[in-house]
Amino acid sequence: MAGNVKTSNLAEKNPVGEVFFPYRQIGVHSVHFVAQTDREAAWIISAVRQLVAQADPELAIFDVLPLAVEIYGVLAYSVTQRTREIEIRTALGASPQDVLAMIIVQGLRVSFIGLAGGAIVAFLLTRFMTAMLYDVKPANPGIFGVITLVPGVVAILASLIPSLRALRIHPSTALRYE
Repeated sequence: MAGNVKTSNLAEKNPVGEVFFPYRQIGVHSVHFVAQTDREAAWIISAVRQLVAQADPELAIFDVLPLAVEIYGVLAYSVTQRTREIEIRTALGASPQDVLAMIIVQGLRVSFIGLAGGAIVAFLLTRFMTAMLYDVKPANPGIFGVITLVPGVVAILASLIPSLRALRIHPSTALRYE
């Protein structure tokens, strides 16, 4: 049994009761499911299909797609693609500190553009959502600070970790393949 909930507006003073029905009883036409995992996408998709089939063998499953939109994944992938460039720069005399600084600055530049754009859009949207915000001020600097600080730290780590791995490879290895 569910208690009283805020259904249309989080700032409601008098929450009302809500009735929940099993999806089979109300004839839901589609259900969306999103999962975050550190496992391989093919394994997860297979496991989800098996679990759904066990729950209801007549359910149709379609449009199962892996998502790759996280900051760490995108930046780490882009740095990994530059492994050969990092090795060649090191072989030509660039210091590891210079290479790391270059990659981190480039990663932060891309992240900053995305974070700044997102913060501006979020700030503008909160003006329209003031009626739906519950115990939160529309332009709460603490929330905006955390929202930009955490992805910024992730961007630094996403640039730093693959760069350090690439710097451990001996430069002669890169020159053999070029």
